[in-house]
Amino acid sequence: MNLDSGRKLRLNDVLVSSAIVMVASTILLPVAFGSSSVQGQRNQIESRMHQLAVGIQAYAADNSEQLPFGSGFDSATNAWRWTATVQVPAGWRRSTTEVRNREDSLAWANSVQPYFKDWSLLESPDLPKFKVGDKSDYNNPKFPWKNVSFAYNGNLHSLSMSAVASPSKLTLLWHGYGRASKEGAAMASPMLSCGDPSVTCRYASGKQPSDMLFQPEASMWVYGKEAYFVSVDGTVTTRKLRVEDHRSGE
Repeated sequence: MNLDSGRKLRLNDVLVSSAIVMVASTILLPVAFGSSSVQGQRNQIESRMHQLAVGIQAYAADNSEQLPFGSGFDSATNAWRWTATVQVPAGWRRSTTEVRNREDSLAWANSVQPYFKDWSLLESPDLPKFKVGDKSDYNNPKFPWKNVSFAYNGNLHSLSMSAVASPSKLTLLWHGYGRASKEGAAMASPMLSCGDPSVTCRYASGKQPSDMLFQPEASMWVYGKEAYFVSVDGTVTTRKLRVEDHRSGE
C-alpha cells in the first residue's frame, strides 16, 4: 500500500513537472523566437548595406573613381534637383516624362543598381512604408516600384574617392529617412544645395554649396534607439542616437 502510494506520488510529481515545463515553454519560446527574429533582421540589414557599399565602390571604379550623384538633374534649368526625390526605378510613374525618367536614372539608387543587381538590398525589413509625390501613380504604375530605406550621403555627390580622407569613418549610406521606407523613391540626406547652376555641385570644405539634412519620414530610432550606418569602405555600424526626432529634440 505504501509502495503503491509512493509510485502514485512519483507519477504525480512527473505529471506536475511536465505541466510546468509546458507552461514555461509557452511563455519563453515566443521571447526566444522574437529575439532570434530581431537578430536575423539586424544581420540582414548589415549584409544589405555592405553589399550596397561594395556596389558603389565598383561603380566608382568604373567611373574614374567618381562617387554617384545624390540627386537627379534638371536639364531645363541646368541644375540638380537637390530637394526632390527620384523614382526607383526611374520611369515607374505614369505622370513623369521620358526626359524626367532619364534625369532620375542619374541618381545613386538607379545608377548603381547594375552593380548590386538585387533591388531588395535597398530596403530594411519590416519598416513602415510611405508613399511620396503624386499618390495616383501608385494605382497604375508602368512597372513595379522598389522601396528604399537608406539615404545616401549627398556630400559625396560626384566626389572623387581620392578626396575621402577616412573611408572607414565617413558615412556612405544610413537610415536617413528614420524608421521608414520610401515607396518607389530615394533621396540623399544630407544633400548639397545645388540649385545654382553657376556653382559646381561638389563638396569643398568651407565653400559653397552648403549641405542640408532633410526631415525624416518617422522616428530616427530605427531599431531600439539605434540606426545603421555604412561607411565608404563598407564597414557597417550601429549608432545610438540621443534624440528620437532631430527636428524637435524630443
